[in-house]
Amino acid sequence: MTQETPDGITEVSVQELMRMGFRKQNELAAGLEKGKKVDDESLEEALLIQLTSGEYSASIRLILSELGLVKSRGETKRLIDQGAIQVIHEGGGKTTVSDDRPLIRVGDVIRVGKRRFVKIVGADRET
Repeated sequence: MTQETPDGITEVSVQELMRMGFRKQNELAAGLEKGKKVDDESLEEALLIQLTSGEYSASIRLILSELGLVKSRGETKRLIDQGAIQVIHEGGGKTTVSDDRPLIRVGDVIRVGKRRFVKIVGADRET
């Protein structure tokens, strides 16, 4: 589940990131059943990889397009190429995203351009 905080930051839980990946996997499987080809890039996009406790490698293109923060995955690629996406770590450090799968941790904020933000939270919030 995603929520927007009063200060305009979209919060997304690790569980929601996994659900996004599962939806993408199901979409790819349905395409395969219909005889469509699946490229490696699409397969990689569907995976959320947990590297250590609380540290993940996730597809920025999938996250931002699923949350509606970009109009297309192509827009995300252009933003990455322009250096307009950053991961702001909870401790204050910043990393400019240079590929589609940066390391993210619970508590990190993904900054898209000047005014769009996504915070990674540990668990789904109750509404």
